[in-house]
Amino acid sequence: MRIVADTSALLALYSCEGLPLLDKLFSEIRVPQAVFDECTVAGKPGDDMLGIYLKGKVERIDLSGFVIASTGRGRCGGFTFGRRIN
Repeated sequence: MRIVADTSALLALYSCEGLPLLDKLFSEIRVPQAVFDECTVAGKPGDDMLGIYLKGKVERIDLSGFVIASTGRGRCGGFTFGRRIN
């Protein structure tokens, strides 16, 4: 089973040292580029470790055809990617 993760979930798992759980529970972990960018902002808690963990798990999503309101680019990318792989 694969999972598309968003920033909030990844930060929560990082904060409780739970990122390895994703690898145990899912065969494939993917994140949109926007989520990677949000997770690895310099100075954000876990930016370096999340950058290492997410290496090779990033998928580019074209959001140019979407209107992005309050959810942000990362969450919109996650929703779009999740729909695309189903």
